Amino acid sequence: MGAGIKAVFATSFARLQFRNAINYGMSFVTARDMNLACETGDELEYHPETGMVYNLTKNLQFQCVPVAPFVAEVAASGGLMEFIRKKIADGTVQDLK
Repeated sequence: MGAGIKAVFATSFARLQFRNAINYGMSFVTARDMNLACETGDELEYHPETGMVYNLTKNLQFQCVPVAPFVAEVAASGGLMEFIRKKIADGTVQDLK
């Protein structure tokens, strides 16, 4: 994303927010009680494959729901539109023009 944000962390998200995050290629990460382990300004390190989040500021770690493989693939592509473009370019999906 333009602001350099790669993930958003919260205890929950509305379904619409989650869908839009996927479309833009951004991970929305949920973990129960995350608000008890983090404060504004804390530096976090996230490992999407395992779902582990490390609060580097407070030297804490906690488990969240790992990102689904499809969501990770869309995020790695830079969003849904880039994902589709790459699929068309590599022949996985046909262009319907």
